Amino acid sequence: MDATQKIKSRIASLDDEMLLLCLDQIGGGQVDAERRIVRAYLISEIEKRHGEDAADAAMDRIGL
Repeated sequence: MDATQKIKSRIASLDDEMLLLCLDQIGGGQVDAERRIVRAYLISEIEKRHGEDAADAAMDRIGL
């Protein structure tokens, strides 16, 4: 399993509350490449679970 799959797998194991908490901690501003990638995977997981509207709401929550 490569690093990308490990990150995605770990994110998939988080509950919804933890996904949002992680997003809150990263925030919506300028961040380094690693945090930007993780933020995208978090939003992608939210979209996978709850749909596009939930992903949009999560992005609004952090100002994206």
